[in-house]
Amino acid sequence: MYMDDYKRWMEADLEDAALKEELESISGNEEEIKDRFAVALKFGTAGLRGVLGAGSNRMNIYVVRQATQGLANWVKTQGGNQLVAISYDSRINSDVFAKTAACILAANGIKVRIYDALMPVPGTPYENLQPLSETEILRTIAMFRYINPKADVRLAAGRKLMNGKGESVFESGASATITGNMLTTSGTTIKEDKEMFARLGRIF
Repeated sequence: MYMDDYKRWMEADLEDAALKEELESISGNEEEIKDRFAVALKFGTAGLRGVLGAGSNRMNIYVVRQATQGLANWVKTQGGNQLVAISYDSRINSDVFAKTAACILAANGIKVRIYDALMPVPGTPYENLQPLSETEILRTIAMFRYINPKADVRLAAGRKLMNGKGESVFESGASATITGNMLTTSGTTIKEDKEMFARLGRIF
């Protein structure tokens, strides 16, 4: 069956020329064809994601369209007048996939708002959500550390907005951080974080 799917993709007038080139490059290579077409890309804990490329087991606009149509079908069973918020970041094709999904939803008569930054989104339950205070952040980290002492508690870009660029979070129970620039905003530098961990005695 996967060979039939491969042939169908080969014969289709694909909008993305790079996908056609990829398909042509694996002609006659059954293992590569099977890897791309034998199964459909599955949703995981972080949603639908995978290797960029051609086929049902790759991330491309056609897989995004199919998945979004499934979402649209469900939204319509819930009344169909909900607002769907879509956001994207700086990863390859993130904006393309976001706009593809928005187009499918709009074609189904579903209202869409698309954003390129993290923010409280008007029209969603988080519209008027207020940021946590620094005390609340530290308390949350400490409580999680108490409940799950073996877990990694990893911080990201928001840490630099705290006093001392978030140094106190590591004394409250955080055990890891993402350093450098983030996907949608700047972060602390590697040099700054090395100096901070040296002060905390956390250099291994």
